[in-house]
Amino acid sequence: MNICPFCGNSRKNFLNQNGYNVSDMYFYEDEDFSISPDLSPLVTGHLLIIPHKHYASFGEIEDEGMLMRIRTVSEQLLRTKDLLYFEHGAVIEGEGGASVDHAHMHVMPCPKNMTIQMIDKYVSELGSVTSAKIAAPQAVLHNFFLTTQPYIFYELHGQRYAYPVHVLPHQFLRMMLQPYCQLSYNWRITYSSEECRRNVQKTIDFVKPFKYVVYHITFAIDTNNNSHCDCISKH
Repeated sequence: MNICPFCGNSRKNFLNQNGYNVSDMYFYEDEDFSISPDLSPLVTGHLLIIPHKHYASFGEIEDEGMLMRIRTVSEQLLRTKDLLYFEHGAVIEGEGGASVDHAHMHVMPCPKNMTIQMIDKYVSELGSVTSAKIAAPQAVLHNFFLTTQPYIFYELHGQRYAYPVHVLPHQFLRMMLQPYCQLSYNWRITYSSEECRRNVQKTIDFVKPFKYVVYHITFAIDTNNNSHCDCISKH
């Protein structure tokens, strides 16, 4: 039986075993999800968002408050709204291009010169897409989950898109980003290297001056479907 690397204390145990200080490696954690540095960062500020519950993909999640909280905290930690989010959305374990079956979202400062047009060109030429991209509010991703349709999701400059796909190569979107980034896309090879550890430390150092120990975050959605976030934090 395979043990999920993101369920329970698996990730914290892995970090301990590989010589990381766990308290340094968790920038935010609440009852629903955690945010920590990617162990093979493509750029400084490359974070990994992991739900505590074992979802196959973010398309399975129906909690809009949790999804808004993810974006708000990510923007606070990285001190910018110019972020790139991406996910290999599997809906059945082992499918969709992700190399880990537990849902996880990548977020990072937008790589220099990266544009929506460049992402679309790469995906359409190399991805096994089943149709043109579509705007991707959470309801669309959830429908992919309900209809067992794997997908590629990305969000750039506040615009959210998804492609329905067949089975993709593992780490497909990491391969796409390699020309704009600092390290090899293949985290399985690089994560234990000294260069990679230095880049993880750069992310820790980058976030640390702005890091919140967030005790409480609440969202209120008004009748106009706007939201606000009240943060009680300790520097």
